[in-house]
Amino acid sequence: MTYMYLKSTRECQDTNSKDFENVIMFKILLLIRNPSPKDAFEFISSFICSNESEGNERLFGFMTYMYLKSTRECQDTNEKDFENFIQFLVSKYQLDFPLLLDLENTRKKLGYKNYGSSFELFKNRFNEYPDERKIDDIAAFLLQNNELVLAENLYFDIRKVNKQIADEIITALYLFNDKSERCLEVLEDYSDTELSEKMLAYKAEAYNRTDQY
Repeated sequence: MTYMYLKSTRECQDTNSKDFENVIMFKILLLIRNPSPKDAFEFISSFICSNESEGNERLFGFMTYMYLKSTRECQDTNEKDFENFIQFLVSKYQLDFPLLLDLENTRKKLGYKNYGSSFELFKNRFNEYPDERKIDDIAAFLLQNNELVLAENLYFDIRKVNKQIADEIITALYLFNDKSERCLEVLEDYSDTELSEKMLAYKAEAYNRTDQY
């Protein structure tokens, strides 16, 4: 049934590519509401793997997001099949920064051994992505996953966009990882009146841990 649907929608692609994209996206939205999210990611993987043309960013971006979402919600995803599909997908489409974060969050949640394998791409994709909301996205990712080494690698790139948030992230992670002295070194650049509420709290905690009160 899926094959027949793909064949019929592909036939209408030549007449109106925009309508074709909308039909595919609507179909996925319907599938994602089904009790079993497996239907959605099976449809997406079948479509991408059987479609000979290069996908455009709008359609493939949406499909990647929904594939990752349905994978996280499915209880019996095969890790090897997932990684094979991701490799096939990135051969046709470059994941932008939010999708890279979503990919690694999916791997983390499911306990996949390839978690972190795209970290080397983060620096360039972060700098390329124009939306300033990327600061909130990377902050959430680094703090939720306690990624100190990655934060240190991205620190100056984040700092160029928002110095205070970069320092909030790195000082929090230093505290999480029992590096109170490093936390205080970063905060030395600020007077107490310049510190945000979060940074004041981090400073107090760092002093407390190092018995400097």
